[in-house]
Amino acid sequence: MERAPVTGRWRFVCVSEEYEAELGKISYQDVMQDYHGRILRPDDPRHKMVGRVLKRLLPNSGLKGDVEFHVIDDHEENAFVIPGNKIFVFSGILPICNNEDGLASILGHEIAHNVAHHAQENASLPYLMTLILGLVTVFIDNSAQLTQFVLNYALELPNSRAQETEADYLGLRLCYNPEEAVKVWDRMAKANKSAVPQFISTHPTTISKPSAIANDFRQALASYTSQDRPMPESNNDNDNDNDNDFW
Repeated sequence: MERAPVTGRWRFVCVSEEYEAELGKISYQDVMQDYHGRILRPDDPRHKMVGRVLKRLLPNSGLKGDVEFHVIDDHEENAFVIPGNKIFVFSGILPICNNEDGLASILGHEIAHNVAHHAQENASLPYLMTLILGLVTVFIDNSAQLTQFVLNYALELPNSRAQETEADYLGLRLCYNPEEAVKVWDRMAKANKSAVPQFISTHPTTISKPSAIANDFRQALASYTSQDRPMPESNNDNDNDNDNDFW
């Protein structure tokens, strides 16, 4: 057992960061192969926008080593960071981001997953579940199927939701306009009105995120004040919902 960075959450980790990095290399090759031909060129305005946002985020992100990013021309509303600092943004999420501050809040969240080594934690979880499953099967119930079902809802899904909440908490402190994060998740909630109930979801539903983000908002602003550094000015006018023409 160990404590997660910053938040201090107790978690089970039994694989090394080197193993996590190897998993990242495999995932990177898979993504590049799956989306071959749909990776935007560096001169595309959407690629340039992501680059501008990362240039402002990365100095305070906690990521170590070189960073590589790609924008995928796809309607999927998603973005993620693979171990090894490989960042992928789907063009479909840009309308929901709406502006560079909104994109920063999404990227801050995804970068936080990498900084907190959630992939390392996820790679360790099957070992813990196998151990618990074996003990329960031997001493309590020999119905492996029932035990697996209970473990899924009692351990695996809550752990995934805890990671998402942790990434929200850390990501707010990475993005350069925390206030925009509340607006982004509000737009995400409106775009995903048919979200499944939070209890059976791997991630906290977007409907619950705006209120959860708002609870951390004052703390995020306080972190800027405590460091005696003003929040950088935005490159966009947040009062204008049509200030980007990249989509």
